[in-house]
Amino acid sequence: MKCVIYRRVSSDEQTKGYGLDRQLELAELLANEQDLSIQQIYTDKGKSASKGEHTAKGGQLRQLYDDIESGVIHSGTILITEDLDRLSRQIASIAMGELTTNLINKGIEVWTFLDGLQKYTQTATFTLMLALVKQETAYIESAKKKERGLASHANKRAMLQNGEAPKIRRPFWIDLVKDEYVLNEQGALVKTIFELSLQGNGRINIAKQLNEQGIKPIGWKHDSKRKNEWDSNKVSNILRSVSVMGDWHSPKHDQTFKDVFPQVISRNDFHKVQSLARKNPRKLSKHKISIFQGLLDCPYCGAVYSRRSVVKTDKTYYSYKCSNSQQCAASKQVSESVLDVFVLKYLGDLDWSFMDKDDNTELNAELLELQHERKILNESIKKRSSSAKLDRLDDVEIRIEAIQSQLDRASVSVDTEFDHERIINGDEQTRVRAQQALKLLIERIQVYSVGVLPNELADTLPDKFKLMRKHGAKQAHVLIHFNSGEIRQVGLCSDYVASNRGLLVE
Repeated sequence: MKCVIYRRVSSDEQTKGYGLDRQLELAELLANEQDLSIQQIYTDKGKSASKGEHTAKGGQLRQLYDDIESGVIHSGTILITEDLDRLSRQIASIAMGELTTNLINKGIEVWTFLDGLQKYTQTATFTLMLALVKQETAYIESAKKKERGLASHANKRAMLQNGEAPKIRRPFWIDLVKDEYVLNEQGALVKTIFELSLQGNGRINIAKQLNEQGIKPIGWKHDSKRKNEWDSNKVSNILRSVSVMGDWHSPKHDQTFKDVFPQVISRNDFHKVQSLARKNPRKLSKHKISIFQGLLDCPYCGAVYSRRSVVKTDKTYYSYKCSNSQQCAASKQVSESVLDVFVLKYLGDLDWSFMDKDDNTELNAELLELQHERKILNESIKKRSSSAKLDRLDDVEIRIEAIQSQLDRASVSVDTEFDHERIINGDEQTRVRAQQALKLLIERIQVYSVGVLPNELADTLPDKFKLMRKHGAKQAHVLIHFNSGEIRQVGLCSDYVASNRGLLVE
């Protein structure tokens, strides 16, 4: 049976993000599960359904209606879309007439997947009407909440300007007591961190001292799989927070209000710490930075790969080895000079413009966390979709787009010709930037140091890597798993690359 897919986003921010990609991915997943053949994909970017832009001339939904009318799309075809609001945001009675006239009465079934699979056919028009009424009610409630939210923010802003204390997100060293902000006992911890910094201690050393004293971090979400300890990022967040001076910054509206909270650190000391951070960059390690740190793992036992070093005749040689090598008989050591060269050679199509851009470590770190959250949300949505999850996903995508735009604005626009030797032989800053860029793009790299074990690749990626048969099943190689879903196989002995996206290069 044939189907068509319709996807739409109304804002430019979403078109630059992954809203369209998410809709298409889930629609294609549904089509595959239901054994449907996708005939056509219709996409409206930046078209408002409430204004009817997608059904006007030039709109892709208008094109779909015309294709149905002309017979290009036949009766009996299934239309898959995320939700009915992708098709119409008119009041229920108008939307009902529009959808029945252009789709249902023409023999086109409408399937949606936002809250589980819903099917709307000629024999289920009452179900369609109920869904549209429910949708209209939800819009009215949403509009009311938005209006109340705007009014609430305006009220909070007015209170701040009048020196009052509204209920806003506060730093962990500030409490709200009887409509007044007061400094709690954690203020002493903040002072200690700044004193250590002013004494010349770096962020890593400060975190180490706090952990040695048994002081637990407060104000951060704790992952139960990890130790609840201080690290350089947590220390950095406090040292950079304008709240220590008593100010409050609204990230949503990018507005800073002065003298909102009790001051913990003087403005003079705060700016001294910022100046010290700029004058004392991180000291160079005696070992060069590993470009693929945290990305390599062993496909035979599941352990991570660690980097080893050995000094011979005053020269340091590096290699990668399974951290569980004593129990993992299948793995073997791989030279860093071999793996880095072969893998980087076939990553030249990625965006390497970071090589000539300013350092934005903290923004990139936040971007990495958001991309990880997006991945988890997408996996969760595939198992069970919900409006709350999709709303959070949209928020994450918008924030990702905002960070990417900020990084673009802060960077120097230079067309960088890719040169993997420049990265391999680069200084620490170059290798750190390469490491950060790879972590943003790559989920993991599996190191098949002795080739594929029997049937392992065939079970996971059937018919994707034809070059495996050509070069031999025992060929040492890596599988690069990108966050985008692409997987590349790169040979470590023979010079070749294969991709599950159909890109084959030798």
